[in-house]
Amino acid sequence: MMGLNFRELPDLVRKLQKMKVDGIYFQPIEPIYNSRQTFPELKKSALWIPPKDKNEALRIVNELIALKQAGAPIINEKSNLEDLKDYFELRSEDKRIHPKKCEIDLSNLFLVPDGSISFCGTYPAIGNIKKDRIYAALSSPFATFLRKRIRNCGMIKTCMSTCKINKSLFQQARMFLMLNK
Repeated sequence: MMGLNFRELPDLVRKLQKMKVDGIYFQPIEPIYNSRQTFPELKKSALWIPPKDKNEALRIVNELIALKQAGAPIINEKSNLEDLKDYFELRSEDKRIHPKKCEIDLSNLFLVPDGSISFCGTYPAIGNIKKDRIYAALSSPFATFLRKRIRNCGMIKTCMSTCKINKSLFQQARMFLMLNK
C-alpha cells in the first residue's frame, strides 16, 4: 500500500473475490531494503500518501476493514489494517502497541534471487546458498551478531513489514492452512 495505489485496493479486493483467490495481504510501503533510504526520506517521496489525500486514505482503509468483515479474502487481521491508519499518520493519535524487540530472526529467513540468505532486508546477508550451507550461515558468529542488532533495531516503531507484523495464533493457523491446501 502506498500513495500511488491506495485508491485501487478496494477494487482489487473485489476483483480477487470474483476470481475466488484465497487471499491478499496488504503491506505498506517501507524504505527500500539494502539501501540508505531513511523513513523520513520515504515520507517526502511520491510513494508516501500525501497530506492532501489523508482523508481519502482513511476512508479507503475503513473500506478495506469493512470488506474484510464482510468476508473478503483479506489475510490481514483487522488490527493490522487499523495499524495502517497510524503508520500513514491518517489519524491524530497513534494507537498501535509496539513490541519491545523485533523477533524476525526467530520466524523468517529470506533467500534473495542472488542467493543471499538474510533475516531482514534492512541488514546484511548472513551467507549465500551458492557457497554456504544454510545451517552454517544460521549458526555463524556473524548471524549471532546480527540477531543482537535486530533485537535492538531502532525501526521497531515504524516497521510494518509483512514479516514483522504481530500475527495472532488464529491468523498464523489460517495462513498455514491456506498455504498448505
